[in-house]
Amino acid sequence: MGSTTNVVTLLKSVERLPEQDQDLLLKLVRLLIAAPEAAQSHAIRMLGDIIAMEPETRFECVSDLQEIVEFLDARVEAKHGRRWRATDASRPVVSIIPEPNS
Repeated sequence: MGSTTNVVTLLKSVERLPEQDQDLLLKLVRLLIAAPEAAQSHAIRMLGDIIAMEPETRFECVSDLQEIVEFLDARVEAKHGRRWRATDASRPVVSIIPEPNS
């Protein structure tokens, strides 16, 4: 039950973020799902580095997250052999996550 509680706490935290930050996190999750395993592992280490640095400003955090999104986007593009968008609901791997309201 601890994992369920952690997920609920995380979702409530994300819900309080500005919409653009929510969209960035959703894109990050979608790319993590679609990325090759080695890229997933590297991105998770990068996320751990951000947490360890304890960013003091939103800009620092978003900037670092954007770097991870760009890293994953390149790896996913290489894996799929063409430009791939994290918001492309036609790909089964991402269609399990609802599209953000736009």
